[in-house]
Order: sequence, then C-alpha cells, then structure tokens
Amino acid sequence: MKKISLEVCVCTECVMMGSMEIIDAIEGLKSLETDLYQDLDIDVTTSSSVCAPKVSGASPVVKINGERMEKANSATVMARISEIANK
Repeated sequence: MKKISLEVCVCTECVMMGSMEIIDAIEGLKSLETDLYQDLDIDVTTSSSVCAPKVSGASPVVKINGERMEKANSATVMARISEIANK
C-alpha cells in the first residue's frame, strides 16, 4: 500500500484562495472504490504554517510527501496523487 501524506495550509489567505476545496476533493477521493485508489493510504493534515515561509501570491499551498506545491488547486493536487499512485 502506498502512503501519501498531504499537508494543506489553512491560513486565512490559503482558505480564501481555495484550500478548503482541495480538502473536499481529497476527502471525496478517499471514498472512491476504484482500483487506482484502493491501494493508497492518504493522510490529510491541516496547518496554518504549511506555507511558511510565506511567499506572496503562492496560496493555496499544499505539501504532498514533503513536496511543496504553490498555487495548488484540486486538479493539480489530484494529478500529483495520480502520478504517485501509478509509480
């Protein structure tokens, strides 16, 4: 089973720029019963310090297995999860 650790920033700026939609998409993904996602262990944590050091215009920020993604959205996060799952 592949483990994927996601950290989603929930500081005010990241929330205003869409981090809650990313969390909703990830939670929806966890409920799918497809072969691609059944072998994944997806752990989602939230913190207001994920985007530290703060970079102007980088929100929302997500870390996937420690890899920082700036200006993330549901599509880019899901694409990265899919890449990891298919390795």
